[in-house]
Amino acid sequence: RLGFTESLRTHHLSAPVGAFERWHFGWLLCSGHSHNATHPLDPLLPAAAAPEADQALVEELEEGGCAKRDEATRVAVGALREAADAEAVRLANDLAGRLDPDPEGLELRPAEGGAGGSGSGTLSHLFLGSLMPTTLKISNEWLGKLRVMHAAARGEGAGEAGEEEEEARFRLDLARLLLRYKAIGGSGFQAALGGGAFAVLRSCFGTTLELFASPLNARAAPYCSAFPDTDRAFGSLGSFLAFRPASGAFEANPPFVPLVVDAMCAHFEALLSHAESANSPLLFAVVVGASAALRRHAAWGRMLRLAGSAFGRARWDVALQKHGYTEGHAHICKGGAREARRMSSCDSAVFIWATEAGAVKWPPTEAAEVALRAAMRATVPRNLRKASKANKAAHAAKKEKKRQRQGQCK
Repeated sequence: RLGFTESLRTHHLSAPVGAFERWHFGWLLCSGHSHNATHPLDPLLPAAAAPEADQALVEELEEGGCAKRDEATRVAVGALREAADAEAVRLANDLAGRLDPDPEGLELRPAEGGAGGSGSGTLSHLFLGSLMPTTLKISNEWLGKLRVMHAAARGEGAGEAGEEEEEARFRLDLARLLLRYKAIGGSGFQAALGGGAFAVLRSCFGTTLELFASPLNARAAPYCSAFPDTDRAFGSLGSFLAFRPASGAFEANPPFVPLVVDAMCAHFEALLSHAESANSPLLFAVVVGASAALRRHAAWGRMLRLAGSAFGRARWDVALQKHGYTEGHAHICKGGAREARRMSSCDSAVFIWATEAGAVKWPPTEAAEVALRAAMRATVPRNLRKASKANKAAHAAKKEKKRQRQGQCK
C-alpha cells in the first residue's frame, strides 16, 4: 500500500480514496478463480495473476483525473503488480515450510484501569511474545462475542480438550484473526450495517445469515467471509461464492468494489433461477454503496438489470447524509458499539431480490422501507447529528433575522 502511494507520487499522480483496497479485494476475488497458480496461495497475497483487478485500477485512476497521464498510470499499476507478485512468491515459499506457532507465549491481559476495566468499551491486550514483537488490542465487548463464537464453532471438540488447552487454542486463533484484519486495513471496507438495520431486515424479511461478514463485524454465526483459514474457527462458512442455498433469506452488504459486486450479482441470479424453478422461497436483501465509481461500472448496470427482472421486488435509495454504518474497527473502539459509528461515504442503494415464493413469504412493504430507513439513519454518528441540528438552528436564526430586517425596511 505504501509502495503504491510512493510510486504514484513519483509519477505526480494521486489515487481516489480506497483505490488500493478495491484493487486488493479484486485481486483476492480473481485468485479464487485461478487454476494455474504456480505456488501455494497465501490468503492475503496470493501468487496468482489478476489482470481484471489491474485493469480496473488503471481505469479508476484514469477516471479520477489521471487520463492525460495514461502511460504513467500503467507504469505505476505495473510496478504495483510486480511488487505484489514478488511478495506473494516470497510468502508462498515461506508458507511451504512453515510450522504452526507455539501458543504458549501468547498472553491476554485486560487493560489497566482498576474497576473501570470491566466496561464493554475497555480494551484488552494480546501479547504475542516470541511470535513477533506486536501487541494486539480488542475491546471486552468483542472479546466476549468472539469467545462465544469460537466455542460454538468448536462444538463437541471443545469438551474433549482441557480448559487450558482450549484457552491456548482460542488465543492462537484470536491472534491469527486480529493480525489478518489489521493487515488488511481500510476500516471502511469492513464496515457493516448497524444493529437496528439488521433487526429490521430480520423481522421484515427473515434474514439471519450475512453473506459478506467477518468474525469482527458479524452479528451472529454462521456467516460467509473472505478468509476461511482464520475465520472458520469463529463460525465462518467460507466465501459467499461457495455458498449455494436452495431457500431462505440472506443479507448482503458487499465491499464497495465493482468486481465483487459483479460476481455477487451473477451468483445470486443463478441461485434465484434455480430456486424459482423449484418453487422455493429465496430472498436476498442487498445493501451497496452507490458511489459514482460503481455507477460508472458494468456491475451497476448488472444490478439494475437484476432489479428490473422478475426477481426485482424493491429498490430503495438512501441519501449519503441520512445513514451511517458500524465502523470496521469497532472491535478496538474504546466507547463500545454505541460509539463505533461512521458516516456513509456515498449514497447507498437497497435491493430486494426474491423468487415468487420468497416475495410471497417476505413481501417488501412500505412499512419495511420506513423502518429500515429510520434504522440506517440511527447509525449516523451522534456528533454529526448534533452538528446538523446546530447548523439547522443557525440557518433558521439567520433566516429569521433577514426576515425581520426586511420587515423593518418596509
